Amino acid sequence: MFSEIGISTVDFRFIGFIIINVSNDFQFPCWIVLKNAYQRLQSIHSGSAYRTLKEWIVNSAPPINSNPVIVSIDDQNDTVGDNISLQVIASDINVNDTLTYTISGQPSGLSISSSSGIISGVISNDADTGSPYQVTVSVTDDGNPQGSTSDSFTWVIDAAPNVNSPPVIANINEQTNTVEDTISSQVAASDSDLGDILTYSAVGLPSGLAISPATGLISGTLSADTDTNSPYQVTVTVTNDGEPVVSANTLFN
Repeated sequence: MFSEIGISTVDFRFIGFIIINVSNDFQFPCWIVLKNAYQRLQSIHSGSAYRTLKEWIVNSAPPINSNPVIVSIDDQNDTVGDNISLQVIASDINVNDTLTYTISGQPSGLSISSSSGIISGVISNDADTGSPYQVTVSVTDDGNPQGSTSDSFTWVIDAAPNVNSPPVIANINEQTNTVEDTISSQVAASDSDLGDILTYSAVGLPSGLAISPATGLISGTLSADTDTNSPYQVTVTVTNDGEPVVSANTLFN
């Protein structure tokens, strides 16, 4: 390559330049410049002859930006209304890179902190209708060029468990009667869980009286001797057939 200009020797110096010996025995210093790659042509005059020297610029290797690494996220299973705090863990061997987190496909009510990677929020009450969710978390660094990686997982959202409300018993007034009276007193009760069947029971009734388990009607004829144990503390209980079974009761004299 150097024969184009009749170079007899090339001495590499570690002080930043090359001494080139040309054929007419004079020396010309050729400086090495490390910058963006280009080629420059330089003419060297020696007597009446012109020779051409090509100067090659040597570039250092560009820095390599590595992609972030995400610790695999396990599949999740939660219930509507749950309060979520899930940390996404990521790292980057380029220790000065800043990481930014994004998320897609998550249940409604949840979001991710772009700086910390925490997925948080309260799962919406209707989020079970879209379950299961295919969620993707991405982490991007600010290197040059930017590096990015992602991890996907499944998020199952269950409906809220059935909450069985207790029956409600209307107030029963205090009762006053005479022995051998014929009684017909209706206990009124309701249940907000439509379709629940109510069952009635009573303890402490004067002798001669009973309550219908199906209708809640207290009826009968008071015995001739019921006055001897008066007053009576009567407790009426109403139970539904929900899951789980729930009861309510009331007390009267």
